[in-house]
Amino acid sequence: RETLLKEFDLARVSRNPAIYDTDKLTWINGHYLRETPLDKIVDQALPFLKMRGWIEPSVPETEQYARRVVATVRDRVKTLAEIADASEYFFNEVTSYEEKGVRKYFRSQETLVALRVVSQRLEKLSPFTKDNTEKICRQTAEELGISAGKIIHPIRLAVSGRTMGPGLFDILEVLGRERVVRRIKRAIAYIEQSGTTTAIPNNVANKK
Repeated sequence: RETLLKEFDLARVSRNPAIYDTDKLTWINGHYLRETPLDKIVDQALPFLKMRGWIEPSVPETEQYARRVVATVRDRVKTLAEIADASEYFFNEVTSYEEKGVRKYFRSQETLVALRVVSQRLEKLSPFTKDNTEKICRQTAEELGISAGKIIHPIRLAVSGRTMGPGLFDILEVLGRERVVRRIKRAIAYIEQSGTTTAIPNNVANKK
């Protein structure tokens, strides 16, 4: 107290009113989420996931899965509530696609070809890891003579319904082969129903 009284000088007090900068506070909170040990963030995020009905009480498997999800999404969010928003497609099926993503990524014939080939290869892939799924996608892009982005972006939209998010191959590994393949096939059906159809080239379809 004595030190504060000694150092205080009214002449140094700003005449401008104090500003409560919510944007800066949100940024600081996001930094905290990224730098805090994962276990602590998971403990803090679990109530938000439970409120959505995604975590079954006293079921270790669901909490272990939630830990993997939080680890995947936390670098892209700034609040605990945003963790739940960013995690939805990990717990629920994709029921719609972002319209801007559909216009950009689900309208070409080469997208349909690429998704068909990738779904076939991912269905047989073991182990279903981040590195292996990336290898499949990039190899397929090279064989089809297209950029990797023309496979990565449509797959992201297919498995998450969104155009932005964590690294695609992190998402694929957490979702697992069954859900990933099912969602890609559903996206293929969606594109076919929209009128974009084409066959897979024999040299690609028959390649193992």
